[in-house]
Amino acid sequence: PTFTPTFAADRRYGVPRVHIRLMLFGPPLSGYERVLASLHGALLTQLLKRRTYDADVAGLDADVSIGARGAAIFVSGYSQHAPKLLSLVLDALLCGGHGDTGAARYFDAVQERASRRL
Repeated sequence: PTFTPTFAADRRYGVPRVHIRLMLFGPPLSGYERVLASLHGALLTQLLKRRTYDADVAGLDADVSIGARGAAIFVSGYSQHAPKLLSLVLDALLCGGHGDTGAARYFDAVQERASRRL
């Protein structure tokens, strides 16, 4: 794995903001695995919307997308709070909806939306 940190200070406005993008690459997926990955990604998006609502209101943003080659995680916002949000996103990616009472309901909605698109 490679890690390339970059830094560019905001000289115009002086706002302490950060943008973190993690790309987690894996082996190519079969068609069946792609469908499962897209369902997993959609479920994570729904769970993250619920878990990160307060962070969104405070000016932080997080997004997870899962594709054919792996997962992409994007976190942006004020630098002092971004690591905490990144930790929350990684925890959601690793644990999914385990322990979340609404996860089954969200999964049913995601599954229904996916079947309508077919």
